[in-house]
Amino acid sequence: MNRIIARIKREVSIFKQLSRESKLLLLCSGLFWFAGPFISLFLNIYLWREANSLEAVAIFNLFRFIGLPIGFIINGFLLRRLTNKTAFQLGLLFQGVFPFVLILLQERALHLLAPLGLVNGLSAAFYWANMNLLIYDLTFDEIRGYYTGIDIALSSTLWIIAPPLAGFVIETFGQNRLQLSIRHSYYLSFLIAGLIFFVAAVIAEKIISQKEKLDFSFKDFSFKNKSKKWASVRLLNVASGFYWGIFAFSFGLLAFKFFGRELEVGWFNGLMGVVCALAGYFVGRYAKPERRVLVTILGVIVFFLGSLFFGVNFSLFGFYTYSILVTIGDTFLWMVHAPIEMKEMDRGYLPENKRYNYWVDIEIFLNIGRILGVSAFILLTNFFAFEAVYRLIIIIIGFAPFISLRAIKNLVST
Repeated sequence: MNRIIARIKREVSIFKQLSRESKLLLLCSGLFWFAGPFISLFLNIYLWREANSLEAVAIFNLFRFIGLPIGFIINGFLLRRLTNKTAFQLGLLFQGVFPFVLILLQERALHLLAPLGLVNGLSAAFYWANMNLLIYDLTFDEIRGYYTGIDIALSSTLWIIAPPLAGFVIETFGQNRLQLSIRHSYYLSFLIAGLIFFVAAVIAEKIISQKEKLDFSFKDFSFKNKSKKWASVRLLNVASGFYWGIFAFSFGLLAFKFFGRELEVGWFNGLMGVVCALAGYFVGRYAKPERRVLVTILGVIVFFLGSLFFGVNFSLFGFYTYSILVTIGDTFLWMVHAPIEMKEMDRGYLPENKRYNYWVDIEIFLNIGRILGVSAFILLTNFFAFEAVYRLIIIIIGFAPFISLRAIKNLVST
C-alpha cells in the first residue's frame, strides 16, 4: 500500500512540472478526442452504410488528406495576423460546425463526398496546426516524452468512454428509445460532437500563448533552413502517414464488418482505448531520449506481427489480435515520433517567429504518405472484394514502420 501511495505522489509531482497552459491544452485535447467517436469513427460507418461502397469512404478520406496540408498553409498566412491561440480556437469552432453541415445536407452529402472531405480536412488542419504549435511552445525536449505520454493516456481514457457512449446514442437511445431512423440517429451523434467542440473552444480562451505574430513564407522550405537530418523527418512522416491514412477509417469499418452493430463497435473501440492508454502511459514514463531507438524497435516488431497475423487469419479472433498489437505498436512509434521531430526543429536555423514553417513541412509529407496509402487502398477496391482488400493492405502497411525505424535511427545518431 505504501508503495502505491509513494508511486501516486511521484506521478503527481511529475505532473505538476507541467505549466498551467500545458494542462489547459491537455484538457482541450481530451475534449477533442472525446468528441471524435461521435463524428469521425461513426461518420465513416455512416458513409459506408449509405453508399455501400468502400471506394466512396476512401474518396472522402483521400480528399480530407488533400485538404489538411492546404489548411496548414492557409493557417500559416493567418498566423501573420492572429496569435496561435486564436487560430486554435477557430480550428475547434470549424470542427464544431462540420457536423451541422452534414445534418443540413442529409442524403445530399453522399453526392458531395470529395468537397466535404476537402472541407473537413481544412477544418481539421486549423486544429492540428495550432495544437502542434502550442505543444511545441509550451513544452521542452526533456518533458515532451512525458507530456506526449500523458496526452495519449488522457485522450485514450476519454476514448474508452466515448465510443461506447456514441454507439449507445446511435443504437440504443436513438433507434430504440427515440424510435429514430438510423440516419437521424447518426445525426444525433454528430450534433453531440459539434457541441463538445464548441465547449473546447471556450476553454481554449483561457490559454495564455505566444503574443507575437508568425512570419510564414514558402521561401523557407529549403533544407538550408532546417537541420541536416530534416530529410529523415520527411521520410518518417511519409512512412507514418502511409499507414495512419488507412487507419483513419479502417478500424471502424472492420469493427462494423465483424460486429454488425454500432453499440458493439463502440465497446470495441473503448477496449482499444484502454490498450492505448496503458501503452501510452507506461512508454511515456520510460521513453527517455536515450531509449528512443529501443522503443521504436519494439513498436515495429509488435506492429508487424499484428499486421501479418491478421493478413493470414481474417477472422474475429484475428481482428482482435491485430487491433491490440497494432495499437500497442503504433503507440510506441508515436511516443518517439512526436518528440524527435520537435528536437530536430530545435536544431534548425529558422528564427522563433518562423517556427510554424516546420509544421507545414511536416504536414505536407505526412499527407503525401496518407494519400499514397489511401490511393493504394482505392486501387485494390477496383480489383478485389472487402476481405481480399483488407488482407492485402494490412500486410502491406505492416512493412511501413521499418522505414520509420530507419529514419529514427538516423535522427538519433549524432
